[in-house]
This record gives sequence, structure tokens and C-alpha cells, in this order.
Amino acid sequence: MERSKMGDVILALRKKRGLTQEQLAAKVGVSAGAVSKWETGGSSPDIFLLSPLARALDTTPDELLSFRRELPEEELARIKEELRNLYLFDSYAAGEASAERYMKEYPNSGRLKLVAAGLGQMFLGLREGLPEEEIEAKLRRCLSLLQEAAESCGDERREEALFVSAGIHMRLNEPEVAEALLRDLPAGRGADPMNLYPAVLLKLGRYPRMVELCQQQLLQHVTLSGVMLSYLAQAADGEGREADKRLYLTAAHQLERLFGLHMGAGARGLALQSLRSGHTDEAARWFGEYAEMVLGMEPDYRSSPYFGNIKLEVDPSGQLEIGKRLLASLLEEKEWEPLSGLPVYEAALSRIRARLGEM
Repeated sequence: MERSKMGDVILALRKKRGLTQEQLAAKVGVSAGAVSKWETGGSSPDIFLLSPLARALDTTPDELLSFRRELPEEELARIKEELRNLYLFDSYAAGEASAERYMKEYPNSGRLKLVAAGLGQMFLGLREGLPEEEIEAKLRRCLSLLQEAAESCGDERREEALFVSAGIHMRLNEPEVAEALLRDLPAGRGADPMNLYPAVLLKLGRYPRMVELCQQQLLQHVTLSGVMLSYLAQAADGEGREADKRLYLTAAHQLERLFGLHMGAGARGLALQSLRSGHTDEAARWFGEYAEMVLGMEPDYRSSPYFGNIKLEVDPSGQLEIGKRLLASLLEEKEWEPLSGLPVYEAALSRIRARLGEM
């Protein structure tokens, strides 16, 4: 480590403890001039002085050496926000480079690696046009970081790292590896405290916190229900059960409608099913429904009666950027080309172009 870095640490801790250079020197058994040289980077304390110096400053030798296995929570949150904004508003390369720089600065932080890998794999899915081999290489890098995070973090973060890794292996078409990782996760930890916590808050009369917690849990379960319906539809498709597939996709669409979610997964699936069955008019109608749901996406949940108290991690400008990219992808997807010329389809495209022009 650089001498000036240690000097900065000694200076900051001395001032924090309210000590003069002379007082610190007396505690350690050196001259005030020696302390001055440490703080200005002229020299570093001998190794045998680290322990008494740490005791005098009420810290540890690791802290003096700026060795932190983990970042402070507030610093990690700041870095996460910075990386998210770079990925969203600058470029994937900018976010990736900044993440690598921070990991070089804090090589022992498992949580930082978890954040970097999580954001890296998530925003990789929002970037179009990258060669498949480049996407795979970046996903492999994320897997490497997640493995390091799993080895250095506590149980909860380790489970998160394994779960994200399983998702990446699915993207890489490696379901057997994903299954093995998921089997390594604990099947259950007994009763979920979140099922009881709202009742406790209700009994205590802490209504705002109870409402916030219930809305968070509701959003989580509604979203998960939509994902499960999507999986059921895919299974039905794989087994040739077209009626069941339509049933599940319709339920997913109705669920999104009921709770005002605007991802449009159900409508999109129904449009594709109709298209592959040769029913182009019906496919165009469902595409129009899909487009309307995406166009109705808002930057937050403030207007929702179900989720209005939930504060999203990504700020409104970030949510708008995600919506913009999703809309742009509708214009670029080649699978809808058989619908070209159909009035409902063309009208939906016109609305999308108009909205993009306003954003």
C-alpha cells in the first residue's frame, strides 16, 4: 500500500480521537517528528509499531493498512447506485469498467463482487447487438465473481450468489448446473417471519410500516405468480398442450391487468401463440394489447392502489430509460414481421414511435 494512504489514515484517526501529534507520539514511544513524517508520507511506521499505534488510535492494524474485507454499507450503496446509472445512461462498457476499477480498489469485498456481477448480468440483457461469444464471455466473468462472493460472504449473501449464478447458467443453456446450484440452497428455514410480521405491526398500530411491508410482499408474490404461469405455459408448449398454454398465458395477462403491472408478458405470449398458429389477425390484436401495456408503464408505483408506498431501487429516470429500451426493442424484433401491413399492428407501431419521440 502507498505511504500517503497510511498517512491519511493516521491523520484522520488522530484528529478523530482529538490527539495532537505530540500526544500520539508519547503514546507510541516515538518523536512528534516521526508522526509528522508518517502523516505527510515522508515515511511509514516500522512494522513492530503497528500494534501500539493501532491501540493508541483505538483501531486495528488492518484499519491502519486500509485493509477492509468488506466495504461499509453506505459506501457499497453509493457504488451500486453509481454503477447502475452508468449502465443505464452511459454504456455497458462504462459500467463494466467502473465495476472493475472498484473491485481492484477493494479486492477483498465479496459483497462488491456480488453487486458487480448482479448488475453486470442484468444490464447485459438490456443491451442489443452484442455478439453471442462476447455475451457469453461477460456472463462467465459474472459467474467467476459470484463464485468468489459465495466463498467470502455469509450464508445469506452466499445464497444470493448461488441463486444469481443459477439464473446465469440458465441463460447459458446449462440447466443441469443451475439445478445443482439450486439444490445446494436450503429448502426452507421454517416459518417465514414475513407472514407474521404484518400482524405484529397491525397489533402495534404501526400502519404505515405495515402497509409498506404488505405492499412489498404483495408485489413480490404477484410477480412470482406471473413467472410461474409463464413457466407453466412453456411446459404446456413443450408438451403440445395448446389449450393449457393459452389458459396460463391468459391468466398471466389478467393478473397483470388486475394489479396494474405493465410488463405485458401474457399478452406477448398470446400474440406469439396466435402468430405461430397462423392466426395473424388475432396475433396483431394481442400485439396491440402488449404494446398498450408497455406504453402504460410508469416510472414508479405512486399511482398504484396496491403498490403506491413502494420505493424502487432504480429512480424514475432509470425506470423511464428501461421503458424506452423495451419500447425500442418492439420495433426491432423480427418475429413480428409477418404482421406487417395489418392495421392494428401498424397502429401499435405508430403509437410506439410517437412515444419514443416524446422521451
